[in-house]
Amino acid sequence: METLAGRLEALVLPGGAWSRAPGGLAPISLPAPSASGPGYLRPDAAAVDATFASRYGLYLFPELDYAPTPTVALQLRSIVSPVDASATLIAGASWNVYQGLTLHAYLYGMAGADDATYGWNQPGGIGGALGAELVF
Repeated sequence: METLAGRLEALVLPGGAWSRAPGGLAPISLPAPSASGPGYLRPDAAAVDATFASRYGLYLFPELDYAPTPTVALQLRSIVSPVDASATLIAGASWNVYQGLTLHAYLYGMAGADDATYGWNQPGGIGGALGAELVF
């Protein structure tokens, strides 16, 4: 039985930038967690809010999943920044080899201008992952 599913989610940051920033935005770097106090092991909430306030105001998360057979699944996912016209593209496949053993493979790459949120030349701009899942 073939299955095709699609989904679109959005992240709206009302305090974010709604037009492209000249030279792009600085990369996100969360503040270090506090070593004491009630929020230890968590970054300070005000610092996190300030970090994400410097982001663009809209991000989209489209996803398309296709399963041609009960044991094979193909995925196409993305994180899109429509404000600066950039995206991270993720393609994946999984194969249920034998009862409870599933193999996974993913490739990803970034597409956008040099100074875009997901510029192609950023560190980690292209890569892949292999994995295995065993359920018993």
